[in-house]
Amino acid sequence: MSLLFLGWTSESRALDAVLGADVNPASEFNTNLFMSRNQAVNIGKDVWGEGIDGGLDLVLSDSRWKINANSRFQNRWYQDDNNLDYFNQLFSVKSQYYFSERAILGMDAQYNMDNTLSTENVADLGYVFTRIPRTTRSISPNWSYVLTEKSRLSLAYTYQDTNYDQQRNLNNVVDSAAHIGSLNLSHQWNEKLQLLGSLNYTSYDLFGRDFESSVRAYPFPFLNGFIVTPATVFIPGVTTTIRTASFMAGFSYNPTESVTLAFSGGGQHNQTTSPENREPITSTVFPFLTDTINSRRISSSSFSEILTASARKKFERSDIGFNYSLSLSPNLQGLLTSYERYNFTGNYKFTPQLSSSLNISLSDQTGSAQASREIFSVRPGINWQWDQNWVLNASYQYTRIDFAASGNLSASSPDSHALYLNIRYLFDKHQF
Repeated sequence: MSLLFLGWTSESRALDAVLGADVNPASEFNTNLFMSRNQAVNIGKDVWGEGIDGGLDLVLSDSRWKINANSRFQNRWYQDDNNLDYFNQLFSVKSQYYFSERAILGMDAQYNMDNTLSTENVADLGYVFTRIPRTTRSISPNWSYVLTEKSRLSLAYTYQDTNYDQQRNLNNVVDSAAHIGSLNLSHQWNEKLQLLGSLNYTSYDLFGRDFESSVRAYPFPFLNGFIVTPATVFIPGVTTTIRTASFMAGFSYNPTESVTLAFSGGGQHNQTTSPENREPITSTVFPFLTDTINSRRISSSSFSEILTASARKKFERSDIGFNYSLSLSPNLQGLLTSYERYNFTGNYKFTPQLSSSLNISLSDQTGSAQASREIFSVRPGINWQWDQNWVLNASYQYTRIDFAASGNLSASSPDSHALYLNIRYLFDKHQF
């Protein structure tokens, strides 16, 4: 998979450096009804896409520290519909410094230019009809300490902000900034059982979009009527803050070498606030006409259960897995949403070159009337590497979405059918 691989060692300073790179051309045929900017869900367009993926990886290390620097890119060009084109770029650095045999200090940073449709699974963060470019930046100092031979403590802080291309934003997706703090504790009870515990605090700032209009209806003092006149109407977006504090406790258990069971449960306190806002408006034609747009202060709090559970089983030529989770977090539109997810995965290897996969997921999202929906998705696939360099990957995805209506799932549910075909060429590795 690597186009270039370099390695050298400086004996005088005990410095190890490894440089690697890979370039993978790809081709794709897509019939997904929801990928076009056209929001008419019954109108789809079959498109061929061509692209190139690749990256550069650098590892530097000595006896006390280690740095991993990576850059990845993923680009696609679709025939007859450039609204689907995307150019994803990712740059990340992870560093570790070993103070002693027990203490490790780390610093992670990431700069990611991607878009909603290429990286979001509809069962994860909400449903979007359009491809919206965005930029995400994050930095995360972290520290871990070995308390005993069987116990480890980890502390981490993360700052992350996300900004969307507002010219392409037709779905009211909001920019955001988050401060995240976490404490994790693990204890190896015996060879088969590990106990886990965590505390987490997150503060989300969700920046509402500005609104601007040139027409305004004013109350008319006579006959209980209204007068419509040109006006300067600019309403800055309101910043909503969502703070969550959670705790979880659980375990990971391996009854045999081929079976893994895990469970964690706890609670989360949620608080949402938005400030009161008053915006004066004056008519540009009749200056004596004035009005005020008020947005009232919102403050609410709640407590919710959070759960995660998983099971894995490995066989001689296959493996299966099941995951369940119950969580609460803001979706792409900035609305606090509850997610209950079920996911089943399976893989089977027919020969060393030919394998198949299956992914089935069900997500129940509960929030406001606009955010509540149930999403079901099935994606079987096949992977064939007929020689050392050529790889063929084909998959089909069916997605059904039921939107909430008056507290019940509506009868109408738009379906999505997508066929993915990727042909990749993997360059030989070279060492110098």
